[in-house]
Amino acid sequence: MSTENLQQHSSDEIYLTVTPAGCYYAVENCEPTIARELLNTILREKTSPALSEFAERDQDSIREIHKTGFVIFEPQQSSLPEGNLTRLLPKVLPALSERESVVLTESRQGLFIDYTGVSQDEAEELAVMAAGFRALAEKRNSLLAGKLSIGSRAFGILDPAGNSEIGFWPLHVSGNVFTLIVLGIPRFNTAHFSTLVWALMERYGAEEESSQQ
Repeated sequence: MSTENLQQHSSDEIYLTVTPAGCYYAVENCEPTIARELLNTILREKTSPALSEFAERDQDSIREIHKTGFVIFEPQQSSLPEGNLTRLLPKVLPALSERESVVLTESRQGLFIDYTGVSQDEAEELAVMAAGFRALAEKRNSLLAGKLSIGSRAFGILDPAGNSEIGFWPLHVSGNVFTLIVLGIPRFNTAHFSTLVWALMERYGAEEESSQQ
């Protein structure tokens, strides 16, 4: 919804939906920013929160985030699809790859959570690779982030044309680090990617938040 439309509906409730770009920004790394903290707060809810639920200062920040395209204003509330994470993953993972081949892992222990388009043995080996890439990225953080100013911690194997053959994309959800392993060209600018991040954040972000109380 445009700012002009927002003004026209100022008497109505406005709900916040995080876009695929906003979801990617929310989990691409764990560096704290105002935008990332607000996006995480929105994504921890099973239903899209209303703008009025936030403090006035946060509302101003959300309006700035809206300008970046990370959040859209909706006249109606939206909800996370029904079902637990185990039921959602088979529906969203295939849509994230042109080859419908994806593995979701927990990076610290090198364990896969779910997979599609590959065998279980292949999923297990890819999970171990993901853990190794994560360890390498952390070890070389001073070079990547400090000297080279490279913020991304994703790793990829490319063909001669520079197209992705396989990519390892870290997803930081509160204190957890997952890796989305995608064979072929990734398709992250979709509602399926938003659903994945939203489901992970609602499940593990809320758990982290409760443990801190």
